[in-house]
Amino acid sequence: MKNGARQILGKTIRAVCIKRQTLTVAKMQLFLTFTDGSVYEFYTDGSGNLANTSGLLPPGFDVATYMPDGSEIVWQAEL
Repeated sequence: MKNGARQILGKTIRAVCIKRQTLTVAKMQLFLTFTDGSVYEFYTDGSGNLANTSGLLPPGFDVATYMPDGSEIVWQAEL
């Protein structure tokens, strides 16, 4: 696992989104959006292994439009 997940410690989650990919290695993605607008992604490659990105995505990152070809939102919730 990359150390980027340490950046989310102490942050407050505002939204969660799960996306399913059909055209990429990352078969499922879990996006956590925080109250400061930053976003963090966890994903699986389809083999059951969980991975994480190397750092926070900037405020304003639009999870819904990220990787639009071959992806769909499976579940989402927001405060």
